[in-house]
Amino acid sequence: MKIKLRSYFTSSGFILTATGVLLGLLIAVLTFPENNWTYGAGIDPPLAWIFNHLFAEGSSLAQNFIFPHGALAFFMYPLPVNIWWVVIVTALLKISLVFNVFSLTEKRDNSSWLIAFLAAYFLALTSGFTHLLLANILLLLCNFYSHQKWGFKLLAFFLVAFSFYVKSYVGILSGMIAFSFIIYRFVVERSWKELAINVGSLFAFLLLFWGLLFKDFSGFFRAFYGLIQLAGDNSSAVAYYPVNNWWFLAVFFLGVVSLIFLNRNRRALYFFVLCGLSLFGAWKHGMARMDSSHVDGLWSYFVLVLFIFIFFNRKKILQNTVISLIALLFLGGNMRNAEGYYPSKIELLKANNFFEFLSDYDRLIENAEKISRSNVAHNQLSPEFLAAIGNETVDVYPCDYSIIAANRLNWQPRPVLHSYAAYTSWLDEQNATHFESDQAPEFLIWKIESAHPGLNGNLFSSIDHRYLLNDEPQTLIALMRHYTLLQKEGDFLLYKRQNTPLEIKRKLVKSTNCRWNEWVQVPDYKQDLLRVNVRTTKTCLLALKSFLYKDEQFWVDLKCADESIHQYRFVPKNAEYGLWINPYLTEPGVSKQVNFIRFRSSRDKWMKESILLDWESIELEYGHTQTAEKFFQSFAQQQDSLIFSSINHFESDKKPFWMIENSSLIKDSEENFIQKVDSNSMSAILDFPLDSLSGAFHLTFGSTIKAADYAYTKKILLIIALNKNDENLIWKGIPIDRQLINCESWNPVINHLSFQTDGYGYRIRASLWNTSNYPIHIKYFRFHLYKTP
Repeated sequence: MKIKLRSYFTSSGFILTATGVLLGLLIAVLTFPENNWTYGAGIDPPLAWIFNHLFAEGSSLAQNFIFPHGALAFFMYPLPVNIWWVVIVTALLKISLVFNVFSLTEKRDNSSWLIAFLAAYFLALTSGFTHLLLANILLLLCNFYSHQKWGFKLLAFFLVAFSFYVKSYVGILSGMIAFSFIIYRFVVERSWKELAINVGSLFAFLLLFWGLLFKDFSGFFRAFYGLIQLAGDNSSAVAYYPVNNWWFLAVFFLGVVSLIFLNRNRRALYFFVLCGLSLFGAWKHGMARMDSSHVDGLWSYFVLVLFIFIFFNRKKILQNTVISLIALLFLGGNMRNAEGYYPSKIELLKANNFFEFLSDYDRLIENAEKISRSNVAHNQLSPEFLAAIGNETVDVYPCDYSIIAANRLNWQPRPVLHSYAAYTSWLDEQNATHFESDQAPEFLIWKIESAHPGLNGNLFSSIDHRYLLNDEPQTLIALMRHYTLLQKEGDFLLYKRQNTPLEIKRKLVKSTNCRWNEWVQVPDYKQDLLRVNVRTTKTCLLALKSFLYKDEQFWVDLKCADESIHQYRFVPKNAEYGLWINPYLTEPGVSKQVNFIRFRSSRDKWMKESILLDWESIELEYGHTQTAEKFFQSFAQQQDSLIFSSINHFESDKKPFWMIENSSLIKDSEENFIQKVDSNSMSAILDFPLDSLSGAFHLTFGSTIKAADYAYTKKILLIIALNKNDENLIWKGIPIDRQLINCESWNPVINHLSFQTDGYGYRIRASLWNTSNYPIHIKYFRFHLYKTP
C-alpha cells in the first residue's frame, strides 16, 4: 500500500516517524561501536583525554585552540565521562540516514523502508563518526534538490557547522560541500536573497555552536583562519612518501571521470558539483600523509559518495555500480602501499557491543579508567616536582598531555597544542605570542622522549625525522626568554617563568647563497646560538604538483666536527625563521659542533637552484654570560667521547676491520671506487671488536647510496648487530625507504644503536643487506663509536 509523506502530527505521519526511528535504532544497535573508552601517553592518545575532559568540565580552554581537532572531537574517541553524548548523537545520525534515504526513494511504500534500511545500514557499517556526518550532509542536500524543502538545507547547514567543531578534516570537507551548494544555487537561481539566506544561515549556525561552547564570541575568526593555515601547508609538513601504483590510480581516476561523462543530466551535474571540491579535499588529505588511517579515510569517503550517487541519480544503475566498484577496487589496491598499512576489518553485526554496553556498563567504565591510569602511570611526577608546581598553571612540551591527566595539574595550554603542527610562521607566531603574554603558564614541563630516539639517535627528535628545535623557531626563542630551568628528574625538565624576560640580541652574521646538494661551511660562533634562515623557491611546476598532490621532501644534513653526518627533514615555511645549527644538541649531556650543512630535496630540478641563507646569531642575557645554551644547561658543556671512527671510501680492500670483495668494486667517471651490491647480497662488512671496553656506548653507521627505483627500497636494510662470543645479542636492521628521497642522486642513510657491555667478547658488525631484486651502488660508509656519559 502506498504511503504518502504527510505531516508527522497525523496518524500516518506518526507511523512513518515511528517506523523510521525504529529502523534507525535497530541500525544503531547492529552497528554499535566497540566499547573502548581509554586514552594513553604519547602524541595522539592524550587527545582523547583533552577534549573529553574540557567538554565535561565545561572549560573554555579550547576556545583558543588552533588545531586539527575541535572542541567536540571527543565524539570520535569518547571516554566514560561523555559516552552517553556520543551514543545518543551517533544514534540520531543513523536514524537520520534512514529518513534521508527513504525520502530519496521514488516510491515511498513499504518496500522503500527495506531499501532505506539496507542502504542506511551499509553507510553506517562503513562510516565512522566523521563520515556519518558527511553522509547525512550529502543526503540532506540531495533531498533538498528532490523536494525543494528548506528544512533539508537548514539541517545540512546545522551539521556542517557542527562538523567544524569535531575535526578540521570533516569541517573542511563539509564546508566544501556547503560552498559548492551555495554557489550552484546562486548560478542556477540568480537570487541574491537566497544567497544571503544561505550564507547567513551557515554563519549563524557556526556562531551558535561557538556561543554554546564558549559563552562568548572572542577568537571566532582567528580560529577559522587557523584552519586555513593548518590546511595550507599540510602536504609539506606531515607527508609520507611511500610508492604509489600509478597504474591502479589511473584506472581509479578513469572510472570516476567516466561516471561524469556517462551521466550527463541535471541531477548528476548537481551531485558532481556538490561533491567535486570535497572529493579533491579528501584526495589531498589522504594522499599527503598516506598512512593507513588517512588512506582508509579517503577510501571510505569515496565509497559513501559513489554509493549515494548511484542511489540519487537513479539512471544507468548497473553501469554506474560496475564502474564504481572497479574504481574503488583499484583505489583499494593502491592503499596497500600506504605507510604502516593494515587492512580494515568490517564486522557485519556488532550488536554484542550494544548488549555488553547495557549489561556491563559499570564494569566497562571501571575497566576503561583502570586501563587509562595504567597507560599513563609512567608519567607520574615525583612529590618534589609536584610540590614545586603546586596549584600554579602549567603546560607540557612538546606534546604528551597525559602528564597533565596523570598528575591532575592546573593546565594552561598554548593555541597550537603540538609543536610539529605549528608548521607555518603564523601558527608558530600564535604560540610565541602566547608565551610572551599574561596567559602564559607559570611552569613548563619538557619531556625528553628517551625511549624513542629519532633517525639519528637524537632525543630532541620530532615526528617524521624532524629536529624538535626546528619545529617552532619563534616559539623556542619566546620560551628561552621567559623560562629558566628549575629542576630535572629522569626524562622531565621543569621550567619556571621568570618575572623579567631576558633581553634578546639578534645579529646577522652573514648572508650567502648555495645550491642544492652543496656543502656549506658554518660560520664560527662562540657561546651564542647560531641559526640559519633558509629561503627556497619552488618552480611553477612544483607549485602545481604541490596543489594537486603534495609537496616534495626537504632535508638538511649536518656534518659535525667528528665527521659524522646527521640528517633531518625540515618545513620550508618555518625554515625561513631559522634552523638551529650550533650548539647542536643531541641528548642529555651531549652537544656537538656542526661545521658544514647541506640541503637536499626529493626533486632538485623542480626547485629554483639558488638557496638564500641568512646566518643569524642570537644572544640572550643570563647575568654576565651571554648564551642561549644555558636554557639547556643540563645538556650543555658535555660531549660523547669518540672511541673509534672509520670512513670507508673503498680506496683499499685491506682497510682495518672491513671485509670487502674486490669483484664488487667499480669506478665512476671521476675514478672513485664505488661498491656495487647485487640483489640478495651483502655490502662491505664492518667487524669491530670492543675488546676490554665496558660501559654505555652509542654508535652511528651510515652510508651514501644510489638506488634506481624507490619501489624496492623497503627491501634494502642497513644493519647493526651486537654479538658476544658469536651469540647475537642485538640485531637492528632498518629499511632505507624513508631516507632515500631522490633516485637520481646519492642519498645519505643512517642507523644508530645504544647499548651496554660488561666485559670481553663483544663485537660490532655492520653492513647493508640488499634483499631486493635489483643492484644498488654505495659511495662510502661512515662508522662512529662513542662512549656515553
